[in-house]
Amino acid sequence: MHVPLFITAHGMDVYNFEKFFIFRRIISFSFNMSKKSIAVSNDLVEKMNSLGVKKDKITLLINAVDTDRFKPLKNYDIRRKYGIENEDILILFVGYLDVFKGVYETIESFCLVNNKNSNTKLMMVGEGPKENELKLKISEWSLENDVIFTGDIEPAKVHEYYQAADIFLLPSHVKGVPVVVIEAMACGLPVVVSNTEIINDGINGYLVPIRKSELTAERLNRLIDSKNLREKFKKESLITIGNEFNIDNKVEKLIQLYRNI
Repeated sequence: MHVPLFITAHGMDVYNFEKFFIFRRIISFSFNMSKKSIAVSNDLVEKMNSLGVKKDKITLLINAVDTDRFKPLKNYDIRRKYGIENEDILILFVGYLDVFKGVYETIESFCLVNNKNSNTKLMMVGEGPKENELKLKISEWSLENDVIFTGDIEPAKVHEYYQAADIFLLPSHVKGVPVVVIEAMACGLPVVVSNTEIINDGINGYLVPIRKSELTAERLNRLIDSKNLREKFKKESLITIGNEFNIDNKVEKLIQLYRNI
């Protein structure tokens, strides 16, 4: 129809289909037919290029966050709703409950942490195909009182769950810059994550290898044991978000991209 077309790739919309020849061809064709293809991480730029998307078609524009909503507040209402005491350390996971998000490593590392620190809780926000298996594991490990499954939370309220937590955990198998990590950092949470481009290990969070539950647990324990370390990561996270991931900056870049076309 000769209408300028822009396509944004967020990650799994490419990664999930790259091993299928026909889907690779369709993805490559679609991106190359667009005026511009937007990638939200450096790894995704390289992946799209490897699928045959021309480099001059790809624009890197990392996700951003609305800091008027995602900001460092303490939400005690959510804690009370789920029976979490003020002195408890709440570790938060937000995402699709499937293998590639590191859900098994999440509960394995929490089990190790909980054995050492009985005042810890884990909250799993989201839904997915592995939810029942995860609940069975938690039951086997007698963690039913310490692990909370909230189900899917409407986007307009999800910031309240970050603001109720003390630490954010996402041992994802997929490379990139997940929106949930940016949201957690904007809410001032210290993060323990895998495969996240914006984390400078030991400066604004902990970067852990995938499938390393013991190491992940050790990093969580460091944060649990040190309020000063949590405050340091919080400060550095807010600087990172303010400098690079403010939504107004992204909107301006998008407008300029559209205007150029």
